[in-house]
Amino acid sequence: MSGESGRNGTSGAIRPGAGMRLSRTRKSPETIAGEASAAVAEVDLAPPVPDPAAAAFFDVDNTLLDNDRVIEDLRVHLLREVGPKHARDYWAIFERLRT
Repeated sequence: MSGESGRNGTSGAIRPGAGMRLSRTRKSPETIAGEASAAVAEVDLAPPVPDPAAAAFFDVDNTLLDNDRVIEDLRVHLLREVGPKHARDYWAIFERLRT
C-alpha cells in the first residue's frame, strides 16, 4: 500500500500536523495560565472588611413615623426600665434639648 495516493494525489500516510494550521490569534501558554490564575483569584476573593468608621444617615420624617406612638412606647419603656423619677428626668432633659 505504500506508494498509493490519497484523494489529492499525495501519499495516504498521515504526517504529524498535517492539515492543521496554527492561528495567529492562538494564545500562548503563559497567557492561558495568566487568565486561569485571574479567574481563580476572582472566585477566591475574601469578602470586604466592614469599616467601623463608616456611617449611614436616613431621613425619617412624619410620613414614616407615628411620633405620638413612638413617644408613648418610649414613655412606657422608661417607666418600666428606670422608674418614674428617672423617666421624669429624661423628659425634662429631652424638653430642654428640644427647645
